[in-house]
Amino acid sequence: MKDTVNYSNGVLTIQFSDFRKSENRQYGDLLDFLGDYDIVTASEVKDDLIVMSGLIFRLSNGEGKELIEKGIVRLPELGLLTDFLDLKNNAHNDFYKWYYHA
Repeated sequence: MKDTVNYSNGVLTIQFSDFRKSENRQYGDLLDFLGDYDIVTASEVKDDLIVMSGLIFRLSNGEGKELIEKGIVRLPELGLLTDFLDLKNNAHNDFYKWYYHA
């Protein structure tokens, strides 16, 4: 199984077999892998959210468990990052500025 990330038709597919195989896996290993695909966490906005190309997906413990067990997980797109932001909220505003280099 090849480790890859693919987005198609509103679904983000994460295939990371090394995460499944490793007994010494760390959440940071997954975040490093996702970072190679320009995917970042958006916990400043809401817990369990990740962002890719301005699109929001939920990667909760349940999805993480599925990734560990199967080596693959499919995450439906939840919407645009901007739809989740309240720019009056300092944490959201800071994340917006950081993400969009504004």
